[in-house]
Amino acid sequence: MPLAVNPFTKVNKPVDSKPRSRRLKDSDLTSISQQLSQCHNPLLRLAFLFALAAGMRRGEVLSLTWQNVDWTLNTALLPLTKNGESRIVPLGPQSVAVLRERREHLIACSNIVGPVHLVGPVLPISANAVRLGWESAKAKVGIADFRFHDLRYEAISRFFEMGLSVPEVSLISGHEDTRMLLRYTHLKAEEVARKLVGL
Repeated sequence: MPLAVNPFTKVNKPVDSKPRSRRLKDSDLTSISQQLSQCHNPLLRLAFLFALAAGMRRGEVLSLTWQNVDWTLNTALLPLTKNGESRIVPLGPQSVAVLRERREHLIACSNIVGPVHLVGPVLPISANAVRLGWESAKAKVGIADFRFHDLRYEAISRFFEMGLSVPEVSLISGHEDTRMLLRYTHLKAEEVARKLVGL
């Protein structure tokens, strides 16, 4: 339909949201971990520790199955991720430690004699239970404005502070766009200062 005036000239484009830059002190992370340890569901603490160590999204953490954990190569296969593709995530010592703690608990609770073949989700807990437990723990330790997803920001920033390269971190996080990866990265100036001293 012919229009005398372009109606879209009166529409303002939304301003791009600022990237999250919230990071926690080690003492805050310790407080949350201790609070989650007191929760009636022990899987909440493990979900928190694994998300922080592996840099995975909450859905990826909760969908990880024992069948997709490679103990020899220290990797985890995620058959379906947010971008619709699969990816293999390298697991560091802290991630592996969480998996071993969970596996040892399951073996100890089983009455099976001999080798135990674990199947199913590593952390059989709902996303809503994680959300509620996380919000409750934050409130009890007095930490505001920090979402569970911010653990992914924290993990990715820590990977860079460890000295991993952009390709290495993107392999872990699954980011195909470097610009998006850098939006997730918020380095601590004191960590960079220590690295400069080392150089």
